[in-house]
Amino acid sequence: MDKFLSGLPAFVEVCRRHSFTRAAENLDMPIASLSRRIASLEAWLGVQLFTRSKRRVELTDAARELLAGSEKIVADSQHVLEQLRLRQSQARGRIRLLLPSSVYHTYLRDTLGMFAVRYPGIEMHVHFTTRWMDLTIRPFDLAVCTGPAPDTGLLAVKLLDSRIGLYGAPALFERRPLPGKPEELTGLPYIYITSFPRHSIELWRDGHAKRVRLRPAHFFNDLAPGLDFALAGQGYTAMESGTAEAHVRKGRLLRLLPEWKPADVPISMLRPKAAPSRQTRLLEDFLFQKFSVISAR
Repeated sequence: MDKFLSGLPAFVEVCRRHSFTRAAENLDMPIASLSRRIASLEAWLGVQLFTRSKRRVELTDAARELLAGSEKIVADSQHVLEQLRLRQSQARGRIRLLLPSSVYHTYLRDTLGMFAVRYPGIEMHVHFTTRWMDLTIRPFDLAVCTGPAPDTGLLAVKLLDSRIGLYGAPALFERRPLPGKPEELTGLPYIYITSFPRHSIELWRDGHAKRVRLRPAHFFNDLAPGLDFALAGQGYTAMESGTAEAHVRKGRLLRLLPEWKPADVPISMLRPKAAPSRQTRLLEDFLFQKFSVISAR
C-alpha cells in the first residue's frame, strides 16, 4: 500500500502531461526518481500503465481505470497539505526558549533560522545559559538541557547523547609531548567550558574508567570564548565532537587520547506539563525532527 500511495501523485502527473520529462519538471524531482516510482507502482499492481513513443506517453486501459479514481485522491490530499501549510505559516505568538550555547553552536546554528523562515509570525526569545532554571517558576516555554534531566516534575524527552572528546591545539604541544595515557594529562592546563568546575574528569576505554585530576587554567560558561582559548593553545578541554572535529580537519585542534573517552552527555528537551501553546508545540516537533536526523547519522 505504501508503494501505491507514494506513486500515485507521479502517476497522475504523467497522465496529465503525457510525458515523463514534463511530469518530473512539474513535480520538481529527477526523472529517474519518477520512473522508479511508476515502475514500483506497476510492479505492485501487476499491470502496465503506460506505453511510450518518441513523441508521447499513452495510457493503457488499466491506467485509464486507475486514473478515474486517483485524481480525486491526489487533489484532496494536495488541498489538505496546502491548508496545513497555510495554517502553519499563519502561526503567531511568542516562544521563550532556554538553551545552552554549546548546543546551539554545535547542533542548531542554522536550525532556528529555518524555523523562523517557516513560521514568520512566531517571535523567538532565546536565552543562553549553562545553568538549569526551573520552568515551573521561570518564564520559559521550552528548555534544552545537557546532562541528566532534572527531576522537577517537567515533561522531558531525550534528544540524543552528545559524544564528547578531549581536544587541544598544536601550539599547546610545541614544547611538550602529546599525552600517551590519561595520567599524562595531569600537568596540562585545562579550560573549563561550564558553570560547574570539577576537580577531575573520568575517561573510559573498553568498559574501564580512569579518573584524571584537572589543572584549571581558564573558566568560561560559554562555548565561543572557551573554544577561542583552546584554539590559541591556552589549554586542552572537553568538547562536543560535533564542534571540535571541524577544527581537527583543518589542523587547528588535535584529538587527545582518542581511545579514552569522557562519558556521553545526554541532551534533553523539557517543558511544563500543562498543555503547550501551538507555537511551542511546533518548535518541539521541529527540534525533535532535527535531532532525530542527527541521531540517525
